[in-house]
Amino acid sequence: MLEKLTRSNSICGEKNRVYVSSPYDSSSDSFSRVTCRLHQDNIQFAGFFMFLILVGLWLIITSIGRRSLIVDLNEDAYKFYIHHYLQHEGPLDEIYIRLTTQKSGQGKFFYKLILNGTYIEVLSLTGIKFSTNPEKLEKLGMRLAAKLNLNYFDCVDLSSKHVIRHWPLDKAKDTRRRTKGLISYV
Repeated sequence: MLEKLTRSNSICGEKNRVYVSSPYDSSSDSFSRVTCRLHQDNIQFAGFFMFLILVGLWLIITSIGRRSLIVDLNEDAYKFYIHHYLQHEGPLDEIYIRLTTQKSGQGKFFYKLILNGTYIEVLSLTGIKFSTNPEKLEKLGMRLAAKLNLNYFDCVDLSSKHVIRHWPLDKAKDTRRRTKGLISYV
């Protein structure tokens, strides 16, 4: 009464040979179903994992908007855009070039030039690299600030090397600023 059955399992993609002694005893058949089910679960998990990776990459790519900072020297104002949408506009006294410093673990100081301001993101003017020569970056920062007609600040808060070209306007008259349709108080 022992017969040999061969059937093709389309889920696993392989042929399973099952020996069945009676219609009620199918222990080897249940083993092959369990093995096939585990294989199918692994494929579904891998597919779900790849789907999550693709969705994450798509979200990262679509959220990266092109940032634009337009400095208008005729009107003494700047405009900050993210992906062609105006985020903030204001007078030139709100943005500046600054020499920043960072201390390493060995006690060395590294320097970097940044462009920063109110409601804009910090922009590194020297890239991601730090420099050990503050004099060159100081000259470069002062020259950039002069060409763009911006304020320049040294890495030390109280320094004679600060160059202030634009003083804040009288903000006592109107302390409200409009940013992205919202009113914020300065």
